[in-house]
Amino acid sequence: RTIEIHLTPYERQFGTPISEDGSLLFTSSWEKGLFAYDTSSGNIRWHFKSTKITAMFLYSTYLVVNKSNSALLKIDINNGELLEQIKSGTIQHSFALNNAFVLVDSIKGKLCVIDTRTMEITMQYSKRVTNPSNCLSFLIQGANWRNGVLSIWGVEEYPEYNNELKGKRTFNRVVDSQLIL
Repeated sequence: RTIEIHLTPYERQFGTPISEDGSLLFTSSWEKGLFAYDTSSGNIRWHFKSTKITAMFLYSTYLVVNKSNSALLKIDINNGELLEQIKSGTIQHSFALNNAFVLVDSIKGKLCVIDTRTMEITMQYSKRVTNPSNCLSFLIQGANWRNGVLSIWGVEEYPEYNNELKGKRTFNRVVDSQLIL
């Protein structure tokens, strides 16, 4: 019996990553880590033991994964070896911007753009830029970079100030209109 697999283009921000050649499928678990499965046999090719994997971004030869409140990890797709990492106890969310760059919500209190090829911070933005109203609760739910413009969106909670309405509101703001990636 033959099983036919139809691969669809991988959306870097969502979905289950499949290697460019279609031979590996990657999954993650909050408690068990990262797995690479051989798509022809269904067997586990490798297992990267970890916890709190919240996001995966697949590039041609490596994965970048967010280990919540701990680090951003770069892992070889062929053997599961940890290649590099950026440690930070404050990273919760990460967002793919294009074919090499990821935005992470907080390294040392700043929103950062990471070049995944070198795992270096290429841009940093302070809370004054990302959260200009100094909201009590500030959650970035998405980000994109198009035509040199970096935008973020999400939800923020406003405190009661000068009899103004307190409550949660959505936001969508330009963070940098001159970003060159």
